[in-house]
Amino acid sequence: MTTQDQPGPSGTTRPPPVTAREVALVRVLLAAEPGWQSCTELAAAAGVPVRTARHLLARLCTVGLVDLAPVRPGPRYRLADGSQRGAYLHRVDAAAEVLGLRP
Repeated sequence: MTTQDQPGPSGTTRPPPVTAREVALVRVLLAAEPGWQSCTELAAAAGVPVRTARHLLARLCTVGLVDLAPVRPGPRYRLADGSQRGAYLHRVDAAAEVLGLRP
């Protein structure tokens, strides 16, 4: 059972926890808005491994926080506009506070 598959109260599925690396990546995306960036660029700016950034970006795309442009030589990412954005950014801010990562 993965973290995102763990049952929550009353049988609901809990979303995966927000990590310090995810907080760093979201902060880079906020600073880069509205520009498109590669996974490698975002990983370097956030100080996380490219493989980790790729995994986190896929999750952020799934929850609607990040837009993906499937181009060559590699996909590009940016913050999305939409209703999901505010709720997820609130989760990221709360995690940053708990983890002691406030700017």
